[in-house]
Amino acid sequence: KKAALEKIIPELEQLESMKKEEINAAIYKGKEGLKTIHMEMLKEGKNIRVLGAKALIYGELQYFLAHFEKERIKKRMKWKCLWDKKEYAERITNLRGVQGKVLPHGYASKGVVNIFGNKVAIVLWKEKYPTGFMIDNKDIAHAFRNWFEIIYTRINKKTKKKAKKHK
Repeated sequence: KKAALEKIIPELEQLESMKKEEINAAIYKGKEGLKTIHMEMLKEGKNIRVLGAKALIYGELQYFLAHFEKERIKKRMKWKCLWDKKEYAERITNLRGVQGKVLPHGYASKGVVNIFGNKVAIVLWKEKYPTGFMIDNKDIAHAFRNWFEIIYTRINKKTKKKAKKHK
């Protein structure tokens, strides 16, 4: 028995070293779910890319977002957005570290994809009740980030957001 175990131990060790990377996922509902997703963004501390940006959260969770923005700026995290519509981009013209482009007419949707660190959060805004699905996996986040950049580089209209100067 001992000889048989000694024979298979190297094989087991080899299998152990070939562990596949896990994919973790979670579903978040409502405004509290959105807060959780945004807290994960701060925890990751990386720049955030947003496909289908609407800035709805700035109206729905304005008190939470004040804290979020303070922390985001402190961590030097930037938003890079592909806005559904020009008027959505104009909603947050006073925020630092926000840049983006407007998607061509006809590409607006109720969905938003947030890509940050090793995570991707897909959020559906339906009648002001958001539902989010967050995936935690380096390879998936990398794929979404690449797709975002392909779309971003192919769109011409650029809108850099800077604080308004007061006269």
